[in-house]
Amino acid sequence: MTISVPDSASDMPSPYPETPHGRLITAFFDRLDDANVAYVVLRNWETLPDEPVGDIDVVTADVGAAGRLLHAVADERQFVPIRVARHTWHRIHALAPRTALTGTQPVVVDIQPGVTHRRGISIPAARVLDQRLRAGSWWRPRPGTQAAAIMLHCAIDRRAMPDRYRKRVLECATADPERFISDLGSVTGQAVARRALEEPEGTLDVVSRSFRGQPVRALLLRATALRRYVDGPGPVVQVASGVERELQPRGVRVARSRIEARRRMGVVVSEGGDATVDDVLDVCRRLYT
Repeated sequence: MTISVPDSASDMPSPYPETPHGRLITAFFDRLDDANVAYVVLRNWETLPDEPVGDIDVVTADVGAAGRLLHAVADERQFVPIRVARHTWHRIHALAPRTALTGTQPVVVDIQPGVTHRRGISIPAARVLDQRLRAGSWWRPRPGTQAAAIMLHCAIDRRAMPDRYRKRVLECATADPERFISDLGSVTGQAVARRALEEPEGTLDVVSRSFRGQPVRALLLRATALRRYVDGPGPVVQVASGVERELQPRGVRVARSRIEARRRMGVVVSEGGDATVDDVLDVCRRLYT
């Protein structure tokens, strides 16, 4: 079957990364390819590598291997893991640039074993990776799968559909309607999926209500995941004056108490010492590598 893909989603020459975080992202995707770890960037891949929009959602069947490769590349590129949120279904890796990298933004990579939500896995990795397409230096899902994933994200996680998402759903679903109905229909039923194809924004409520996730298993795994709150953060870091203000733009969550640090996965700091930004990042590296 021939799929009509919009020009914006067609294969394109790889943009040269102009920023350190752009080079990190490109090197990570190259490392996944070299290691034969199949993946796709689920959405918002159009602005990569230099202008990531929010988290970079990566779907792969091997979440652990992808995370290890990400940390290895980050270490080579002078980025430090400052948080690894071990959620029920996925792992969110937050990476901060060291002080030697100026004008660089932090990078957050959400590695998922499929299209995931707080209620479960809706579209498994094998389905998302099926017949993936190349987009520059990275892989993207088929347009219909991308549209189904955005539809579920808006219905379940956001409970709203911003205009940019509405346009993207319509664009991708129209390019690949059979796959959109098939992927979304496996979660909601095909009747709902066909309605969503015509009017995505107007069917958010019914899509959310008809979600066929794994709620019982989700509760069990969520209870297990709560271990991260008892593991506790590292020691209090006494920083030099002004360091706290420098940490926050790098994505480091600064906390004032151990309880707050456990809840927010932050680093406990207090002024009155001589620790630098890189000293705090070294503490993060020991905690989260």
